[in-house]
Amino acid sequence: MSPSKVFIGIEPVHFAQEGLGVEPAVWEDGRRVPLDRRHFEWWYTDAELDDGSVIVVVFGIKPFFDTHFPVAPLVAVEYRPPEGKSIQAVYQTRNYRKKAHFASDKCDIRIGESSMTGDLKHYSITVKTKKISLQLELENLLKPWRFGNGYMYFKEKDALKKFAWFPAVPLAKVTGTITVKGTKHEITGKGYHDHNWGNADPSNLFHHWYWCRGHIGKYSVIAGELVTHKRFGYSRHPYILMMTKEEIITRETAKITVERSLPVRHPRTRKLVNNQLKFGYSDEQRTFDLLIERQKDLVVRNLMLFNSPHLFFHQIGKNPWYHRFYGKMTLNLEELGHAKPQKEQLESSVIYELMYFGRNYQIAP
Repeated sequence: MSPSKVFIGIEPVHFAQEGLGVEPAVWEDGRRVPLDRRHFEWWYTDAELDDGSVIVVVFGIKPFFDTHFPVAPLVAVEYRPPEGKSIQAVYQTRNYRKKAHFASDKCDIRIGESSMTGDLKHYSITVKTKKISLQLELENLLKPWRFGNGYMYFKEKDALKKFAWFPAVPLAKVTGTITVKGTKHEITGKGYHDHNWGNADPSNLFHHWYWCRGHIGKYSVIAGELVTHKRFGYSRHPYILMMTKEEIITRETAKITVERSLPVRHPRTRKLVNNQLKFGYSDEQRTFDLLIERQKDLVVRNLMLFNSPHLFFHQIGKNPWYHRFYGKMTLNLEELGHAKPQKEQLESSVIYELMYFGRNYQIAP
């Protein structure tokens, strides 16, 4: 085990050092890092539409995880219809002082003719590119949430590296319009928005991670497990959020377990993929397990082909791949504290991801 230390910001001192209260505030979805080559930051939104199509929009201060490249704001949009190939478009500028704006007191972003504004309750997103134009309105149906204070810390020698994540909108009602190849469509559906930032290339911090979100019965779920880089000992850090409109059910991270099973070698990426993930949680009020079963691939993408030139050379030898899967989610829940415990079993479809930065490594189930 490396002498390096990895920890989640769950103690009062961690909230205080980041200037955070227990409940998320509007300013937390504003710009959180300096505009320089040593930091990364982006705002992610996706929408699952009623017609079966999917929209993904990313606003960033530079190409995604890049902590080596100067500031070069971009807007990336992907539209995947129910049938046919996805359509992708990107707008990027290096003249960020004139063509981009990132407010720090709230989510208020402008990059070229595209923009995103929001206050944790309602968001408006406008994207204008040569291939795709869209206007989205997001109405948050749940409360913003953080995993601890939102930060994961990596202490190595005298340096403290940070990776932060803030799911500002766990579930939203989505309305708007999208224009693809000159044809305009009215759209409705459900969506999600989160915000990431940090001061280190995540491929130097993590070996891989699983992440999923979904809806099952009256519950909304965000779950995952992060596995650190070799020099941080391949330590595993699970998390799960389960919430309804009335309450957040999972609050204590120490009570989360993850079991991996049915490992296979992916035929294209050669990465180790677990076809089943089982998340467990138990406290004084309830106990549950959430089983995620992989059924098919939706996206398999070599990240080396999508990096900036600087990041490409920094990641040579790491072989990073992104996988997005479609599967089934089964929830077994037992409410305690009753004369007779109340049990329920629910099933739903789920879309989840495996971000694999490192070379293949046999992680024990």
